[in-house]
Amino acid sequence: MSTESNNSGDTTVTLSVKLTTELDHLTVVNVDLKGDIVSESIRETRNMGKAKLVVFNEELIFGSKTDYLSYCLNKSDPEHFNILSDLRKTFSWMDTSKVRLKGKIAYLHSFEIFTSYRRMGFARPYIWLLLRELKKELEIDGVILVAYPFRVKDSNKEEFQKQKRILENLYVKSGFSILNEKGEKLYSKTGVEIEHLFCDIKHKTFSEFIAS
Repeated sequence: MSTESNNSGDTTVTLSVKLTTELDHLTVVNVDLKGDIVSESIRETRNMGKAKLVVFNEELIFGSKTDYLSYCLNKSDPEHFNILSDLRKTFSWMDTSKVRLKGKIAYLHSFEIFTSYRRMGFARPYIWLLLRELKKELEIDGVILVAYPFRVKDSNKEEFQKQKRILENLYVKSGFSILNEKGEKLYSKTGVEIEHLFCDIKHKTFSEFIAS
């Protein structure tokens, strides 16, 4: 599966994503962002980024979601501690804000394009491809995430706010909406409010990526 080619001179880069799932109480999805590079002197596939998600279905969790995540944290592979811990924070926010997401939902914990391939316009095509494959391969109904610029030091408030806005704009242009719900707010250490965003992919069509 591939889409969107980026031409630079005589070099063509065709983007694709590869999903790999792990079962560990919840389904963890590892994503490789790949690029097939073709030119007169090169013909190879490179790893250009990665992403990680965890899948849940509220309707299949009996009782408290946060209690269930605490159970998962105690029983799951330590490798998954960070993603499950952050999902528990999102569950807590959903409970206090009375947010319910129906169906099979993926929590996007991380999305990264490696440094050498940044600022080339690949982010939105990769997000489009990821959403399409989540719907097609795993029958995901929606994706929730927190727009948090992990690579920026929290102490640098101005830069943190700037990168947070860039992330929010990227995801909004990719089909996500900010969940402006009443209830508990999430803040960075320096008091910057952090937003949750959601994309309903169940009712989204993926016939062709259109850059705008």
